[in-house]
Amino acid sequence: MDKGGLFVRFLFPTRLGRFDYALRSIFVTLGVILALHGTVTRFIDSPVLIPLLCVMSILFPLYLLAWVHLPRIRDMGWHPIALVAVVVPWVNLLLWALLLGTRAEQKSGAIDQ
Repeated sequence: MDKGGLFVRFLFPTRLGRFDYALRSIFVTLGVILALHGTVTRFIDSPVLIPLLCVMSILFPLYLLAWVHLPRIRDMGWHPIALVAVVVPWVNLLLWALLLGTRAEQKSGAIDQ
């Protein structure tokens, strides 16, 4: 497989295991927190940085929904409508714990890892 296809599959997965889900959700959530945190803009006074942080604060949560939570939900065999629980306060913490703790659905002929 070419390197461009591997890079795209890494950034935009269709299935995601528990460990990959944990790493991606933690790093993207930290990115959202840093993008939304007001003290970052006080230390760096750039006219380009402020709009960039605004765009990142919109794109990171969209990435988290579409390419982190949704592939993990699909990997577990759940219906994608379970993604709605991500936007409900406190329920999203329960969903996050379930997504981390539940094993993936076994496909026929798949080897358990």
